[in-house]
Amino acid sequence: MIQLSGLGVITFKTLRENAFHLRRCLTIATLAITLMGAAAPAALGGFDGGPNGFELSDFSVGSHEPNRGHSLVHSLIQLAGSDANCPGLSLDYSIERDFSYSQHTWTWESAEFEETTEVSFHWIHEGNHRRLFARASANVDIGGTSTVLHHGRTLGPFLRQGDFTAIVLEGQTIKITVTGRHRDRTGNGLMFGSFEIRPLICEELADITPPEVNCALNRNSFWPPNNKLVDVGFDLSVSDDRDPNPSVEVLVFSDEADSNAEPDALDDGLVLSLRAQRLGNEEGRIYLIIAIATDEAGNVGYDCCTVTVPHDQSKKSRNASEAKAAAIELECLLNGQVPSGLFLLNTN
Repeated sequence: MIQLSGLGVITFKTLRENAFHLRRCLTIATLAITLMGAAAPAALGGFDGGPNGFELSDFSVGSHEPNRGHSLVHSLIQLAGSDANCPGLSLDYSIERDFSYSQHTWTWESAEFEETTEVSFHWIHEGNHRRLFARASANVDIGGTSTVLHHGRTLGPFLRQGDFTAIVLEGQTIKITVTGRHRDRTGNGLMFGSFEIRPLICEELADITPPEVNCALNRNSFWPPNNKLVDVGFDLSVSDDRDPNPSVEVLVFSDEADSNAEPDALDDGLVLSLRAQRLGNEEGRIYLIIAIATDEAGNVGYDCCTVTVPHDQSKKSRNASEAKAAAIELECLLNGQVPSGLFLLNTN
């Protein structure tokens, strides 16, 4: 965020949420089942979601197999897709007041496929198995052939994800099994998580990557302060993993106000020039240049660079100007903020 003296706020730094929360869409229906032991799957007709989406009517929550009689809740949740034809599903689970060692296995199974179909989906398993010993696993069974998606220790928060593609023959089903294990002798155990699938054929992963921005200068210090506009040799490179043409803006700030009739910065789109000028009763002038790029998904990337006009050519003056410029540039890069006391310059 750029705080401009007297000019309000310009936002140019986005907060990045983790991939799971960006991919999770609006919950449009929930089937919640509270279990004390096992639950019988609901009767379903033929599979009608095909490769373009997964719907509640296509799946049932199957058996739950605890090794002890622990109380728990899990839900099969309908997730909206990128359009109405591409819904996803999520199996959410939680266990509370879990004593000693326990293992819990949940299954959810599709109805029989009405015809041979290639099914491709992106899966995400996220949770928090945070006690003394914890593991999580997930596998897919099609026609008696089981494929392990992931398996291993998961002490604390975890996120696993990947892609799965298989041919499902007519009459076969897809069975997904999610297992959680942990040990806690305190009686305050908590294990929760979710396993989500989304069709690859029409569900594009969320774009959360900002453009990469790099600015460079051929000249980062001016002398003499002769009041002339000087080409700083500004070079800018911008790239994005999806958007070939992100929008770009270049802002110039100074720690001395622009008090002349003529501008202290000029950007004609090809050359960026700054005025070789500083106040005689100050320590020297610092220019801060910020290059900002925004892709079509709204992700923002930026880079910062500085130019100094020292008070004089003494080593002390040059070192003081360079140290101040370095501090201003570092705050810009790390915090996404322009330090207080800088003025936005008109570059037209």
